Amino acid sequence: MVCCLPLEIIHEIIRYIDDRRTLASLLLVSRTVHPQAELSFYAKASFLNHEGESLLRRLKTFCEQISASDGRLALCLTYFAVQAAPGQWTLPADVFMLINSVLLQCHKLTEVVFDFGSRMGTDWGMFDGARDMRLALRHLSYSTGTYYVRPLIALLEAQPSLERLELPMVHELPLSPKAVPALSALHASQRVASQLLPGRPVTHLRITKLYAIAEEFARESLRRIRVFSSSGKLETILGLASHMPALLCLDVGSADSSPLDSTPFIQLFKDTQIRYIRFSGTCFAHDTGSSSHVAMLCFRQIPSLRCIECEAPQGNYSRWHRGAIWWPITFRPTSLDWRCVAEESRGGEHDSRDISTGDSG
Repeated sequence: MVCCLPLEIIHEIIRYIDDRRTLASLLLVSRTVHPQAELSFYAKASFLNHEGESLLRRLKTFCEQISASDGRLALCLTYFAVQAAPGQWTLPADVFMLINSVLLQCHKLTEVVFDFGSRMGTDWGMFDGARDMRLALRHLSYSTGTYYVRPLIALLEAQPSLERLELPMVHELPLSPKAVPALSALHASQRVASQLLPGRPVTHLRITKLYAIAEEFARESLRRIRVFSSSGKLETILGLASHMPALLCLDVGSADSSPLDSTPFIQLFKDTQIRYIRFSGTCFAHDTGSSSHVAMLCFRQIPSLRCIECEAPQGNYSRWHRGAIWWPITFRPTSLDWRCVAEESRGGEHDSRDISTGDSG
């Protein structure tokens, strides 16, 4: 479970951390908590100009506690950027320096999620000294774009155990072919995905924007694909899915608003192993778009199809899925909708395992 707490409460948690040594994850975010997020606790903690200095000291104290921690507790630390002027947000350089100093010490962290929001104007200094960071990460998420990727590359090339990588706003990432050899889940743009897929055992792929079919996406091992098609051309997605013989989950994040023909989708699902589908990010009964209509027709024609979100068979559309949003994140770093409800080919059983933890459920 992940809790998003104000800094005033964090000090109470530190005592628990000191006693139990249970901190394994650090989540630095800047977004307002979603009102429907399923959290035990949540609150805002803002760093304003007049109080930033004192709160920064408190943040440093907290980070020093993190550097000595170990275990499985995931903690969410909410950090809001300083508003330099109306509508202009920036993150102070000393905050980046502090984050870097923490990462240089946190040798036992396995999961790091950075979400500074889309309005951040700079990522100056992030991952400086990356070659000295002795992190053994399994999950790294960085939602802000970066134009200076060398430190990020240095960090990734030192992560042989990294399994899950989320870099949706990074435009190019020319990693060494031997980097991140254990990568199994990737969220990236089409260009970055094209650079990272070859030679890596990726089974879960989320493409930020799909413009055309790329040969490297036609993978025999791919079990789940999540696509945001900026052009809305679902025929591109159809062509892509038809070249993935092991694909079990097809998740379409956006669709053309014009009327769609259900025939090619029905044929695709009949000809492949795909058993879990979702269109436009909501349960199909609550989406009036044409893609929802196509999905419902597919359900009626193929009784074995299931909804990715609730695993409901055709005919059951009673749930509204609050967790269907892929981005912004919903403060659950171990289940950022990478949950794979994969039906086993033998016996008809299905596995609802979270790839980030390996745990069921």
